[in-house]
Amino acid sequence: GLLGAREALGAFEDGDARSRFGVWTGGGWWWVSGSTGVHLSPDGVDTKPARAVFADGGGGNVFQVSADFPANADTSARVRCGVDLGPFPVDLSSLASVRFRARGIGVATIHVNTESIPLSESVQASVVLDSTWREFELPLSRLHQPSWSGTALDSTTRLQQLSRSIGLTWSLSTSGDFWLDDIRLEGPSTAVLWGSSPPP
Repeated sequence: GLLGAREALGAFEDGDARSRFGVWTGGGWWWVSGSTGVHLSPDGVDTKPARAVFADGGGGNVFQVSADFPANADTSARVRCGVDLGPFPVDLSSLASVRFRARGIGVATIHVNTESIPLSESVQASVVLDSTWREFELPLSRLHQPSWSGTALDSTTRLQQLSRSIGLTWSLSTSGDFWLDDIRLEGPSTAVLWGSSPPP
C-alpha cells in the first residue's frame, strides 16, 4: 500500500505486524488465526494467533493469508485476520465508512470488534472477493448485526457499539488466498485514531 500513514490503518510498508495503534507488546498488531484443522500457510498455525504475513503485492507490501479448509471441515470453521486497536477501546462512533483494497476467493466478512460483545454478534458487513484487486468502501449503512438477530442495527445501538471498538477482523469460510491493503477508517479524526501524536 502506498497511502500516507496518517490516514491509513494498514498500508504495511514497514514490513512488520505492528499497527499504528501501539507497539507490538501493547496489543496493537496484526494477527491471523484459524479454526482447528484449518491449515494456514506459511506457518501452519491453527488455533493460536500468529504474526501476519506481508507479501509483495506488486507495488508495495500487502497483508496476505492462505487457508486450506479440509473436506470435512465443520460449517462453522473460519479463518480470521485483523488488527487490534491497542490497549484501550477506541471511539469509532464518528465512523462514516471503512475502505480497503482486497482480492481473493469467496466472501470476506469485516467485523468491527467491540469490547464485551462476541465477534459473532459484532457490527459487520460482507463483500464478494475477486481474483483482481478491488477497492471496497463500506458506508455505515452497510454495517449491521448478523441477520439471525432479526433486527436491523438502529443508529443508537450502532453508536453504542462503535464507541468502544477494540479491533477490526476479516473472516473467511472457504479455502483460498486473501490479500488486503490500504485500510482506511473514514470519519474519525486523527486525534481519535492516533491520540495526540499522529504518525508522520
